[in-house]
Amino acid sequence: FFSPEKTRVLAFIAVAPTTVLALAHEHVMPFLMNHPPAMVRALEGLASLARTLSVQVATDTLQTLRERLLLRLLDLAGTNPQRQDASAVTPKVSQSLLSAMVGVSRENVNRALASLIASGLVRAEGGQYVVIDRARAWREVSSGRPEVGRPNRRSPASPP
Repeated sequence: FFSPEKTRVLAFIAVAPTTVLALAHEHVMPFLMNHPPAMVRALEGLASLARTLSVQVATDTLQTLRERLLLRLLDLAGTNPQRQDASAVTPKVSQSLLSAMVGVSRENVNRALASLIASGLVRAEGGQYVVIDRARAWREVSSGRPEVGRPNRRSPASPP
C-alpha cells in the first residue's frame, strides 16, 4: 500500500469462506492523513509485518521441516478459539496448501505430519489438525529462540 512501486510481493489464500473489501489508495490516503492515530496504527502493522517476515526467513533457515510445519499449524490454529481442553485446532487445510506454506513437497509435509502425529503433538481430525499441547509445541518450535512465533504486540494470539 505504501510502496511507490505499487507492486505486490505477497499472496494470501483463504482457508475458509471469506469476504474481501478492497479500498482504493486514493480513498484511504486522505483518511490516513486526516487521522494520525490510524496512520500510526497502519505503520505499526507494516513494521510488524516486516519483522514477522524477517524472523520467518531467518528461522526457516535454522529450523527443521517438522519445526516449520508445527509453527504453521500453530499460526493457523491461532485463528480459531482455543478449545476447553487447551488444544488448538486449525481451519480445514490440505497437505498441498501446507506444503506451499512451508516451501516443500506435499510428500515431505505428509512425512512431517506423520512424525508430529506419532509424537503425540498433533492429531488429524476431519481435514483439520489439532495441536494437542500448545505449550509443548511452542517450546519445540522455539528451541530456546524467543523471537520464533512471537506475534505482533497487539495480536490476541500469543504463545502460552
